[in-house]
Amino acid sequence: TILLAGFLGFVDDVLGWKKGISQLQKIILTLPIALPLVVINVNRSIIDLPLFGVVNLGFIYPLLLVPVAVIGAANGFNLVAGYNGLEAGLGAIILSALGFVAYANGTNWLALVCFIAVAALIGFLCFNFCPARVFPGDSLTYPIGALIAVVAILGNMEKIALFMFVLYFVDIMFYWGRACVLNKMRKVEAFAKVNPDNSLELPYSKWYDSTHVALSVLKRFKKRVFERDIVVFMWFTQALICLFVLRFIWIGGWL
Repeated sequence: TILLAGFLGFVDDVLGWKKGISQLQKIILTLPIALPLVVINVNRSIIDLPLFGVVNLGFIYPLLLVPVAVIGAANGFNLVAGYNGLEAGLGAIILSALGFVAYANGTNWLALVCFIAVAALIGFLCFNFCPARVFPGDSLTYPIGALIAVVAILGNMEKIALFMFVLYFVDIMFYWGRACVLNKMRKVEAFAKVNPDNSLELPYSKWYDSTHVALSVLKRFKKRVFERDIVVFMWFTQALICLFVLRFIWIGGWL
């Protein structure tokens, strides 16, 4: 699954950012990525869902929910991207939290997978944090998103991973807002406006990305906001989300 996701990201990178694979094509091409997980989960039908608790979904789980989870995680993780160090840092935080849960649940081999991925991402961050010398592209974002889905499914941590992805759901809402409401997806982008001193300004009067929200919040406390400020703020936000999930949903048993 991870290799297939990486290959899809590589193809998109080779075709280019502006002329790459369309979002619909990405969703369709992501379907084969889920096949290995569908096969090994073909006899599993029970899942712990938010609000509903433990539910037996029969064949719907392996044939529908598993592909949806992989497609959603790979594409969703790719949306919150573009700032130096952002993708790798967010991935390391989420996988650290999932690895901790896997270890606490006795799934040591899965925890090892998570922590190896975290170590690799931290090594990558040494060259990717502002100012970056190496850039991730879809070749990194797709396999990391797919890995998060793989870990969640194999470790029975779907509910936990779902809540840890809150930041990405927010970005998906912004994305569809750009695409459907404004109908200006090719004109409206997530990047900020860069000043001569490399500080950043909101590019539009409204928010069209979670990084726009971060920039707007930081502007209330700092006159000049730089790229690394936004990245660290997003890391901090994701870390708080993960801590909340671990404390109140995993340990506390909420929902």
